[in-house]
Amino acid sequence: MIVFLIGMPGSGKSTVGRELARSINFSFIDTDDWISNRACLSIPEIFDEVGEQGFREMEQECLEALLGKESLVVSTGGGMAANKERLELMKELGTCIYLEVSTNELFRRVQSEQHRPLLKDDDLKLKLNRLLAHRESYYQKADLKVNAEREIQEIVSEIRAYLR
Repeated sequence: MIVFLIGMPGSGKSTVGRELARSINFSFIDTDDWISNRACLSIPEIFDEVGEQGFREMEQECLEALLGKESLVVSTGGGMAANKERLELMKELGTCIYLEVSTNELFRRVQSEQHRPLLKDDDLKLKLNRLLAHRESYYQKADLKVNAEREIQEIVSEIRAYLR
């Protein structure tokens, strides 16, 4: 089984993913780290060199590399699930969990971060609202939606209960 964590930047996918993987004895993969390591570039550098479309192609390669894998928790980039084909492939490969967070909380969590190329905007709240409006219909197709504005252990416990 592969457990995919999907949601907006700042929703806690990597933090929750690491803890979930540890608690169920699965390996953990962060797709942004996988892509960055493979390209030998940071995510902002990848966006500068090949743009968002090139980055999305790398996300597809990452997903395809998971074919046949088992016992993984995968933290996806915020836009990975915002594509019909990629979302369908994730659902074929495993279970999708949407970590749901309000835009006010997302803003609080990411406002000082500099490593998220799609969030570089003079009006960060507006940008978050626009991204969420575009992606929400995809995220809602997840197998489970979890309120991620709680303690990590509560989130992990809810996901573990669902996976049983």
